[in-house]
Amino acid sequence: MLTRRSVETGVLLATARTNLSEDGREALRAGLGGEADWGIVIQASLIHGTAPLLCRHLLDAVPDILPEPLRNATLQFLDGHGRAADLAISELVHVLDALGEAGIAAIPFKGPALADQAYGDPRLRSYRDLDFLIHEEQIQPTMHVLAELGFRSQASDLNARQMRAYRRYNGQDILFAEGRMPVEPHWAFAPSTFSAFVDMAGVWERAVPALMAGRTMQFLSPEDTLMVAVLHGAKERWARLLWISDIAEFLGRHPELEWDGLLCRVRQAGLLRILLLGLALAERLLDAPIPKQVQGLIQADEACQALIRQVEASLFSSQRAPESVFAISAFHWHARERLVDRLRYVFSTATTARIQHLRMIGVGAPLAFAYPAVKLLHDYLALPLWLSGKALLSGRPGKRSGRDAHE
Repeated sequence: MLTRRSVETGVLLATARTNLSEDGREALRAGLGGEADWGIVIQASLIHGTAPLLCRHLLDAVPDILPEPLRNATLQFLDGHGRAADLAISELVHVLDALGEAGIAAIPFKGPALADQAYGDPRLRSYRDLDFLIHEEQIQPTMHVLAELGFRSQASDLNARQMRAYRRYNGQDILFAEGRMPVEPHWAFAPSTFSAFVDMAGVWERAVPALMAGRTMQFLSPEDTLMVAVLHGAKERWARLLWISDIAEFLGRHPELEWDGLLCRVRQAGLLRILLLGLALAERLLDAPIPKQVQGLIQADEACQALIRQVEASLFSSQRAPESVFAISAFHWHARERLVDRLRYVFSTATTARIQHLRMIGVGAPLAFAYPAVKLLHDYLALPLWLSGKALLSGRPGKRSGRDAHE
């Protein structure tokens, strides 16, 4: 188990930035000198998504003391990761080109786009899928193009009414194709259950042209990129070091952010504490530069301070159970500074039927109102009873599954 003060944790934090400090170099040398369990370090770096950075620093910073087996494994990992990154970028460009030919505007974000904007090299970040933003009114044409490319929605078994409900709450879809990275078209940055209502029209207006893979394409503005990154981290309760590295690296490469406008927009959206939390974690754990005005806001927000301590205490804990964004949590409650957003979050999360509820019964148009009742009965009566019974039979406490994190 990793702890906040362990040598292994020190190595992970030291190598989670593109530029290795002198203290980081010493942490690597101490770890390679026998103080660290490298099985734990490597496993944790894979879980937290920072393995590419760790491997790069091992080769560049301490080649003179790097054991041959570890050197060979590092080279092999970077080679495989680099080829996978190149394929992912090629796939993303192919998808964006196909959408463009169909007259569908799309903006890549997270994944390779964020890797390019934050790290300057898509090979230095790991990613599991390809995200891009579309206009909500272009969902159907987008799905048609992706189907022609061989991708199939995880919700393809739903009928038309169920599909509309699924898309309305989810704000995205995820589509799969054999042997290829999944693609995720978004028309919102978080499920409606999270009650984070971003001005999407403004996001599209502020988009800027940028180069990636030798191509000019539209990217989110730097300020919106940061907002989306902290929103994603908060939505996932900052469970991976990678998402904190994203913030730290992005801040390091974009020192001229227009902070006044960004702070104004997140205040209007009720996302100020979410922004402050992400910035504070990047500063405290990875020495990211943040302006004094933001430091003052963080210090003045006691709830934000408590969330910082919570994330720091749980980030490297092996006992941390996965938790779905669709389950009500104290973390998400306290991450919102406005009571109205908290109440919307609880009500929406408690009553919104999700994909598994939509599949339970074939409710047609006249009975569509029954979905919330099905959701409530399933999640708050049947499921707890089933988990309790399972726990009694197995002798272990029941846990909720985090498998629906992408629904």
